[in-house]
Amino acid sequence: MKKSIHTLIALMMKQLTNGCILHTLQTKIRYIIEEITSGVFNATNLKKKYTNDCQQMKGGIPLLSRLVITGYKAHELGIFNDNHPGIPIIKKAILDRLIPLIEDGLEWIILSGQLGVETWAAEVVMDLQLDYPDLKYAIMTPFLDQEKNWNEAKQEKYEMILAQADFVTSLTKRPYEAPWQFIEKNKFFLKNSDGILIVYDDENEGSPKYIKKLAKQYADKNEYEILLINAYDLQVVAEEEQMKNWEF
Repeated sequence: MKKSIHTLIALMMKQLTNGCILHTLQTKIRYIIEEITSGVFNATNLKKKYTNDCQQMKGGIPLLSRLVITGYKAHELGIFNDNHPGIPIIKKAILDRLIPLIEDGLEWIILSGQLGVETWAAEVVMDLQLDYPDLKYAIMTPFLDQEKNWNEAKQEKYEMILAQADFVTSLTKRPYEAPWQFIEKNKFFLKNSDGILIVYDDENEGSPKYIKKLAKQYADKNEYEILLINAYDLQVVAEEEQMKNWEF
């Protein structure tokens, strides 16, 4: 197994110098770790997967140019106001994932605008646009007036996010009728993006499980990237931020 791992890493480094970007290298190292921890390691399959990804990046074309971001709704995390200490941690985790992707050519962030991870992600993108002015974000709601029953403060924040968005639309162009509108939104997002970043942990079940399941099904048949930020990732960010505070 050691020889197989060393051979694959050597291939990665060679293809990195031939145009494969750092993000792709990091992704494939993650593939290796996942395979090893699962107790199964097939170097041939991993080599094929890595080579295919690199071939998609001919001429410097990024693997991800359109990324969906979604995750828990605020109330699913027990967050009911903007002062909750968990929000900066989630936003920092999203920021850390986005910067390498942006530097590799990410152009569009796609959101539905639901309260929680998606609105925090929009705030992260607005901040990033100061340093990366070519980055854009779209708000595509599953139905009209989704903010209709939100309180005034939440509506004001949502309107600000809409006002700053580079593109806004309602996918079904009708008021809420039934859950099918969420399903159609999920399908549209997957078909019109190159990947998805989901803030979700299987041990804390919530609404993101539906789009995660659909994304896996879609990725099985299409070239599609699924990125996750789970509870462990958030814990790492929280500890890093705590260490920074201790330094001062």
